[in-house]
Amino acid sequence: DVAVVSSVTASEDVQVEVAEIPHTLLNRLAVQEAGESYRLHENDSGSPEFQIARLTAKIKYMSVHVSANKKDHANTRGLLSMVSTRKKLLRYLRSCSMDRYRKVISDLNIRVAQSER
Repeated sequence: DVAVVSSVTASEDVQVEVAEIPHTLLNRLAVQEAGESYRLHENDSGSPEFQIARLTAKIKYMSVHVSANKKDHANTRGLLSMVSTRKKLLRYLRSCSMDRYRKVISDLNIRVAQSER
């Protein structure tokens, strides 16, 4: 599977470049971008916000994969594991700081149960 990405240069003559980028590379870049926006400091890799952001990007990618490949039980199990880990991290963040929790769920568009808001 590859994605087709086109770019347009801002010169008088419009040039279109088409490159094929594997979906796995796009996923890796999305995960890195998600983590970068939630880093608390340069070497941060353990804050709940950072971990939740990275897991959310991975979950989005795996959800698409699992819905397209219904019989891929190994990745379905991995997806459920990631969702469970994110849920535990959200629960921990909610117990530490309700403001940070609300900011993360609103920024990342994470659905939570009514009782957990």
